[in-house]
Amino acid sequence: MKTVIGVDAGGSKTRALAVSLDGTIVGYGEGGGGNPSHDANYLENIRGAIASATSNCGPETVVRVVAGIAGFDRESDIEWAAACTAAPGIIGSQVQINDADIAHYGAFQGAPGLVSIQGDGSMIFGVTDTGRRIRNFDYCHYARAAGPWIGSLAILMLLARGPEPDDADFVTEVLRYWEANSFEDLREIASHFRAQRFQELLRKQGDMAPIVTAAAAAGSTAARLACDDAAENVADGIRLLGRMFEGPDVPVALIGSCVRSSYLRCALEARLAAATEKRYRVIDAAYSPVAGAVLMALAQEGIQLDATALCGLRSAT
Repeated sequence: MKTVIGVDAGGSKTRALAVSLDGTIVGYGEGGGGNPSHDANYLENIRGAIASATSNCGPETVVRVVAGIAGFDRESDIEWAAACTAAPGIIGSQVQINDADIAHYGAFQGAPGLVSIQGDGSMIFGVTDTGRRIRNFDYCHYARAAGPWIGSLAILMLLARGPEPDDADFVTEVLRYWEANSFEDLREIASHFRAQRFQELLRKQGDMAPIVTAAAAAGSTAARLACDDAAENVADGIRLLGRMFEGPDVPVALIGSCVRSSYLRCALEARLAAATEKRYRVIDAAYSPVAGAVLMALAQEGIQLDATALCGLRSAT
């Protein structure tokens, strides 16, 4: 049996999916973050996820690995990215690309469209109707809607403006999260953020994002201010790239826990609906990023799956 491996190495988690050439899922593995800027153990995390995915089929069966890796942005990154997929026993072809590429392939299978990815990191990436590949990074634009930004901004909103009456439940959750005994204790903790290890602070603030997005949906003013700022940033990035499409319609797939949270998604959709230069159609991705990596690997092997196998991949993590 021959297999391919798809890898989705994000900021906080790495997923690896092993699939036989007929589309049967034969293995799955998870590990910690795969972005070297966020996790010092990125190499072991990615290799460990691949090893888990091949534990049943064996690494010698792998004919191709396609790995989408967060932080792989420049040609100079190829050395460390290539080392990530050089797991013991794998001698098949290995392809390393940015994780936005596999997310886009999972969403559109090569068709034009934009993906807006906001989880632990943030990027807006697309392929236009003329085939041009575009990123908001190309314009030096960064959509401040990743988990660490949302968590950080919500705290700053609370501390700078003071809590409103509708922030009471949110404040209770924030104090519990930061193990603060009072609001003034939280202020003191925040005053030392700069002294913390950067990666650890990012993780801590990012893990707070679900508390913020849930509080925004529940009506917290401070949480909504943070999420509205995130929605505005993402909308600006999408419209920036959307103008590069020649046609009037631009499909947009939202990927990541932050941008897909109920309040933030609604806030973003409202801003896109108000745009006059294009018609932005927000859709759900057809396949997850890790399944997109698998489909890309199979396509590079010249294999197209039948409807039954494709249906099975749609349920992949």
